[in-house]
Amino acid sequence: MVMIKLKFYSFFVLLGGLSYWLTDIAIHFILKSASAAWIISLTVVVPIVVLLTYFYVRKKLDLKYTVSLPLFMLVGIWFLGPLGMGIGAIPTGGTFFESLNLKMLLSVWAVFPLSTWVMSAYSGSLGGLLLTTIMLFILTIIEGIKSA
Repeated sequence: MVMIKLKFYSFFVLLGGLSYWLTDIAIHFILKSASAAWIISLTVVVPIVVLLTYFYVRKKLDLKYTVSLPLFMLVGIWFLGPLGMGIGAIPTGGTFFESLNLKMLLSVWAVFPLSTWVMSAYSGSLGGLLLTTIMLFILTIIEGIKSA
């Protein structure tokens, strides 16, 4: 029973991280330079994709108890942040994945809440990260009220 719950919640951790950072990475690869479309996409489109992903999976799995699931998605977003931003920085000359810098990436990843915050300020993802965090907290509160 514990393994089933662990797999279930791990799925939502990965779902949150991948839905956020794959969209963010795609925007960085498509819109390589900072522009209005780039900022709007990172700030508005990415949180919308995360929200739509949550509702789609929740409906597809027909889940009854969903209070903590947005929080697990949020953990995935913040945990995979350094990795996602490291990949997203490649089109603009990011060197996190060169052999000399791999140790630095792992060191940065080890302090992931702080490093996600700091790196997102430099990658242009801070607005979207804050908006997504607020959205998922509000969604948790709404789900809690509905289940009470």
